[in-house]
Amino acid sequence: MSLASVLSHGSPYVITVLIDHMGQDEEAPGTDAIKVPRGILNYGISGHAQSEVLWKLTGNLGGEQYQDLARGPLNEGGMYAERQGYHYPSPPSSKWKLSNPVTDGLSQAGVGFYAAYFQLNIPSGWDVPMSVVFNNSFQNSTEDTRGSNYRCQLFVNGYQFGKYSMYPA
Repeated sequence: MSLASVLSHGSPYVITVLIDHMGQDEEAPGTDAIKVPRGILNYGISGHAQSEVLWKLTGNLGGEQYQDLARGPLNEGGMYAERQGYHYPSPPSSKWKLSNPVTDGLSQAGVGFYAAYFQLNIPSGWDVPMSVVFNNSFQNSTEDTRGSNYRCQLFVNGYQFGKYSMYPA
């Protein structure tokens, strides 16, 4: 990636890298695939030594003293909304702008966070399988009707239920 045409010499810049690693490889006996590292393994910025570049890493809500003892630290990532606990039940959403992820979406590259509330009327004691279907996805649409390119994480009552990527792994 080249940024030379849009940067000014001597000015400070912040580059944000959002990594969606989609979890670890499944482990077959003797392959050590689970040990394959994720994240930024190496980098270079022309004209600068790696030691000149400062990184700030973010982690889960509460860091080593994570707040969600029921779900654990591996339930969430380092995005701002997760670090603020917005994926838990009853997030502080009273000041959030009302927006529809389907009709409004994002006007440029970035990360959006949406919350929805609804009641399920399931009889007590029943074990009912459920699923979430993303319309306009790669699998169930023709190329002409597919939605915008997107990835998403789905949390239900604070539990990460899954991730969706339009792009096959």
